[in-house]
Amino acid sequence: MTISSRPVRERVVVGIGMVVVAAALWLSVSPSTGNKSQLPPVEARRQSHEAEASLKRLRAETERMTPALRGMLYDGPAEKVMPQVVNDVQALATRTGLHLRELKPLRQKRQGDLARQTLTVRFAGDFAQAIPFLYKLEDPAGRLVIDKLNVASSDPKSRTVDVEVQLAFFTRDALKAGGKDERQ
Repeated sequence: MTISSRPVRERVVVGIGMVVVAAALWLSVSPSTGNKSQLPPVEARRQSHEAEASLKRLRAETERMTPALRGMLYDGPAEKVMPQVVNDVQALATRTGLHLRELKPLRQKRQGDLARQTLTVRFAGDFAQAIPFLYKLEDPAGRLVIDKLNVASSDPKSRTVDVEVQLAFFTRDALKAGGKDERQ
């Protein structure tokens, strides 16, 4: 049976099949130009220079911010710093006319050579005294941060409030010259 004696539909399918086989043979024999996802050398160099410039900017910013960050940290382990923090919070409460009911350290969380220490402070007092105390606790020049705050009215007829504050501060363990921790 010759090709002209076949129906038109079969001739079209055979023709398409021959074109596909020819294209497949051409693609398998012709030399490939490499990975199409590779960037041209000029573009790759440009991106490399941009990445180097970005890295340089980040390093410069880190150098600029390091002294400021050191001022926000307590030096030494949290166990040695905690009495100082407790004394500071109690002195601040006394200056604002508040009496602290409870000052309770919580578990610390370590992240590299930094430790995040939290403590809970509970007190009852006049609302007008509590607000300045809370503002002074989280003074930007200080090292304490208010994590959580719960204020409840102890008596609806008075301006007395019960306050529970969770404070946080960060400590950095001082390292010896050899890079070893002092505690070891």
